[in-house]
Amino acid sequence: MLPYKTLIKFDRDSEMPVYVQISNSIINEIASGRISPDTQLPSSRKLSEILEVHRKTIVAAYDELEAQDWVYKKPSIGTFVINKIPEKQKIKYEKNQKSNPKSNTPTFNYDFEDFDNYTNLKNKYQAKYIFDDGYPDIRLAPLTALSREYSSIFKKPSLIKSLNYSKDFKGDYIFRLELTKYLRETRGIQADPENIIITRGSIMAFYLLFSATLKPKDTIVVGEPGFNALNTIVEMNKGNLISIPVDKNGIDIDILEKILKKQNIKYVYVIPHHHHPTTVKLSPERRIRLLQLSEQYNFGILEDDYDFDFHYESSPVLPLASLNINDNVTYVGSFSKLIAPVLRLGFLVGSKELVDNLSKLRRYIDWKCDPILERAVCHMLKNGEMRRHLNKSLNAYRKRRNVLCDFLEKEMSDYVSFDRPEGGMALWTKFDPSIDLAKLSDQALINDVYISKPHIYFSKKNNINATRLGYASMNEKEIKRGLMKLKKLIKG
Repeated sequence: MLPYKTLIKFDRDSEMPVYVQISNSIINEIASGRISPDTQLPSSRKLSEILEVHRKTIVAAYDELEAQDWVYKKPSIGTFVINKIPEKQKIKYEKNQKSNPKSNTPTFNYDFEDFDNYTNLKNKYQAKYIFDDGYPDIRLAPLTALSREYSSIFKKPSLIKSLNYSKDFKGDYIFRLELTKYLRETRGIQADPENIIITRGSIMAFYLLFSATLKPKDTIVVGEPGFNALNTIVEMNKGNLISIPVDKNGIDIDILEKILKKQNIKYVYVIPHHHHPTTVKLSPERRIRLLQLSEQYNFGILEDDYDFDFHYESSPVLPLASLNINDNVTYVGSFSKLIAPVLRLGFLVGSKELVDNLSKLRRYIDWKCDPILERAVCHMLKNGEMRRHLNKSLNAYRKRRNVLCDFLEKEMSDYVSFDRPEGGMALWTKFDPSIDLAKLSDQALINDVYISKPHIYFSKKNNINATRLGYASMNEKEIKRGLMKLKKLIKG
């Protein structure tokens, strides 16, 4: 038997539940190859004795692993590691010569296009019922707690110093220090403050990364459908985009491997947790293969985890960055969806060398971060206010997701199809081919309902009759009323 007592690490004093720490530790061991595919794990009773925890803790950990597709259970036999995890030793590594990314001057001659036409954007926020791309409900935002922290900070004499210019362009050090604890306890990411740069949302993080590291014609692989704002930033910096399909298991790694055998790739952009726009999660098998291919072919992985905290059916899936052994993964997250979109607060986690380079570029577009906001959020993380707000939001958004899905299943199943998402703030909804979704969007807007047009998620060569129906920003009554109007329009 493997030395589980040594392999499985957890901290009883951590804010993260012990069963989640145990499941995350087992995932790390599976990903590293120390626990092989098809290995039978110890019984819950046996492992509880080994780790000296309650048996129910191990049962919960195994349930978590099963929910995230890392193990399967054979009735009356036991719990086994899935057999699709590629074994690391089978890959023959022929590393390309490491490149040394050099900063290039950002170019601004790319013509921006709005995600929708101007008229639709202008009227969108005048609609009464907005099925957006997946935004939080600002009515739930912890503004009272935030204003209390602001007031407290302004009363401190030390504030004067933080209001002046500084040469630390990575963000408030105290906040970055607290953020390392937060990332370790919630995501299993091991980082120091020097591995983190604070940004005004994830878009700024992407802009800094590509402006600093892309050379003309460097190739970036993205998913299709995908996040077109990211694609636009790549094209601004004269990068070459390759789109590969996203299916029910995430971005297609088989196609990626075929591309890698023919040409060099700078980055693969992935959203493993809740892919945008489809909300699917990257399967464990593909996660491990992606990490292995990154090591073999020496490309970077850009991991976008824009709504990590909003997961309803089990604990959030462990990020690729938590398995980042060779500094190949750059991780981008945001607090904007957790608090409110207008409060631009994101972060990038990467190697110290990369973060140093990004901070040098950042000074020319944003000399001073927002130390007051950063320190206020820091206090909210430390005193548990952020966790309380998250729990409140999770309960509300889970109910809203269910209201949306239940209505569509009962009242509109002849017109739409979807998979109920395990998390996130929007539902990827496919409409019947007979419905002109772009035309429906225009008609809905006239009737006080906003839905996105499908083209914003696809390149020009691909387009299916689908869109995201955001549910988090409306309450249950608003969702039902908006859907009733939409149904009436479809039925004619």
